[in-house]
Amino acid sequence: MSGNSFDGGYDAVTGGRSIAGTDVDRKDGLPDITLRYESLAGALRWASAAMIREVAFDDGAAKDSKIGWGAFVAASYALTPSTTLRGQITGGEGIGAYMKVNPAPSAYRTGNELETIFAWGERLALAMI
Repeated sequence: MSGNSFDGGYDAVTGGRSIAGTDVDRKDGLPDITLRYESLAGALRWASAAMIREVAFDDGAAKDSKIGWGAFVAASYALTPSTTLRGQITGGEGIGAYMKVNPAPSAYRTGNELETIFAWGERLALAMI
């Protein structure tokens, strides 16, 4: 996801506590910064990542900006040549659509204040081919 998408996080028309956004006054001043590290050790593969981003709006009369952040760690272990155990945990403040398969908003607007949304999730899977 690029740093130029705000995830539709607030409703600029009502200015209320809404997360069904119109996005008309979003401000994309800074790109999202992401870091990722992966490693492999025999049957174990793992990865970790972190991101930081600006979540902001500017409607001409009012503006606000918050810093969002997120992190994740994931691992997979080949139990047999056809069976793999996988796990992942992801969390952060203002991460929105960085959550896997979740087009969630990253923030909501209350009056002239922007509030980031904390989100986290995990998954555990056994894959057999």
